[in-house]
Amino acid sequence: MRQPKQPKRPKQAKIPPIDKLRARLGSLDERERQVFDFVFQGYKGREIAKALGFSLRSIEACKTAIFRKLRTSRIAIAIRYAVVADWPQGLPAAIPVKKWSRREPQAAPRNA
Repeated sequence: MRQPKQPKRPKQAKIPPIDKLRARLGSLDERERQVFDFVFQGYKGREIAKALGFSLRSIEACKTAIFRKLRTSRIAIAIRYAVVADWPQGLPAAIPVKKWSRREPQAAPRNA
């Protein structure tokens, strides 16, 4: 009797040596570092744009440049690289950003 086929697991990304990771992270310019700090903390593009005062398009371009310099296309791998390289030393405290929503809560009607 045949054994059922096991589903294929996705391949894990190989982590480059730490000195190469630090060099790649060191190649980020100041704006890219700011954006990557926010990405590392879990902020979305729109929240980063509002906190830094840039357009969403600029933030997306920065993220693309970050991924190109780190030689990855996924946020999770970029964050893994930063953690392995012990890069996020002295991250700024999270900046409170109002969550974006389409509707603002309406005020309750006043009874006169």
